Amino acid sequence: MTPTVCFFQAYNRDYIRTETLLAGLRDNGVPVITCQVNRRGPLRYPLAILKLLRSLGRSDVVLANFRSFEVLWLLRLLTRKPIVHDAHISFWQSACEERGWFPPGSLPGRLLFAWDRLNCRLADHVLIDTETHRDYFIRTFGVPPQKITSVYISCEDRLFTPRPAPPRGEVTRVLWSGSGIPLQGLDVVYAAFRELAARGSAVELRLAGAGHLIARLRRQAEREGLRNLVFLGAIPRRQVVAEIAAADVGLGGHYSAIPKASQVIAGKVYELIAMRKPVIVGDSPAARELFRDGENALLCTMGSPRALADAVDRLAADPALADRLAGNAYELYQRRLRPQVDVVPLLPVLEELAATPRARPAAARGRSRSR
Repeated sequence: MTPTVCFFQAYNRDYIRTETLLAGLRDNGVPVITCQVNRRGPLRYPLAILKLLRSLGRSDVVLANFRSFEVLWLLRLLTRKPIVHDAHISFWQSACEERGWFPPGSLPGRLLFAWDRLNCRLADHVLIDTETHRDYFIRTFGVPPQKITSVYISCEDRLFTPRPAPPRGEVTRVLWSGSGIPLQGLDVVYAAFRELAARGSAVELRLAGAGHLIARLRRQAEREGLRNLVFLGAIPRRQVVAEIAAADVGLGGHYSAIPKASQVIAGKVYELIAMRKPVIVGDSPAARELFRDGENALLCTMGSPRALADAVDRLAADPALADRLAGNAYELYQRRLRPQVDVVPLLPVLEELAATPRARPAAARGRSRSR
C-alpha cells in the first residue's frame, strides 16, 4: 500500500525543491497532504505546525521540506511517525564556509554544527540533492549511509519545456539567473564577461535577479563602461522562462571556488536543460555525476574567469556544438531528471518507513545512485 505523506513546509512554497518534490510524489501516485505556509516572519512556524497536527492522523510519513531544520526538533517531539528530513543544505557549512558569518570553530559555528548533526539523528531518514553532497553528510555529520538518500533538485517540467526560440543573431545571448550568493560565483561571471569584452567577442550576458552583489556589479559595470551586460533585476518565473527560451547559451554554475560549490548542482541547470538549452557548468564532482564535458555540457574550471570566457566563446563560435549539447542534455533530463523519475529512489524509503512507523532513525535503507 502506498503511504500517505504529510508534506511539511514553512518556507517559500514556490522554491524549486518544494515544487519538484511535490510534483514527483504526486506523479507517482503518492497521496500527499500539504502542511504549507507561504509567508514571512515567525508566525509561519506555528501556523505550519498547526496544519501538521491536523494532518498527522491521516498520514503515514512526515516529509519535512527544505528549511525545516529550524524546527525539526519540535516535529520530533510532536510525532512518533517517521520523519524524512530534506536537509538540502548544511546550515553550518552555509553560515561558516559559504557566507563567512562565523569561524567554523567558534561558539556559534560549533552550535550550528551540533544542530545539523542533531537534526540528522532525530530524523528517520535524510534527503539530500547529489551523491557528492550525500558523501559529505556521511563523512562530516556521521550519517549512516543506509539512512541518507540523494534526489536531484529537478525543475517544474510543466513550466520549463522547450519553446520556439528567435533566430540566432550576430550577438550570442547568454543568460544567468540567481540571487548572487557567494556560492554562485557571480564575481567570476562578471570577470569572464569583462574579458570577453576585451576580446571583442560578440556576446551579451543577461542577468536576472536581485541582491547586494548584483547591485554592486551593476554599479561597477556602469563605471567600467561594460556594454555586454544587461541587468534585468528580479523578474517573475514566467519571464525567466521567456528569457531562457530566447537565450543561445545558459550559465548553469556554480562557478565559485568555495568547497560547497563542488558538492551541489544549481537549480538553474535543470531549468536550462529541460528547455533544451546548451549549458556551461562548473567542473566539479557533483556536476560529473550527470554531465560529460563536450557531450551534454561544457564544464569549466571553477573560480576561473578565463575558463568560463573560453567556454562562452566556444559555444558562440560553434552553433552545431551548442545544439548537440542541448539535445543530449535534454535527453538526460527526460530519462533521469524529470520529477516523476527523479523521486523514484525516495519511494521505497517511504514504504519501508511507513511499514515500521515506530522505528528510530536507522530504519530505512538509503539509495545510492549509480553515477
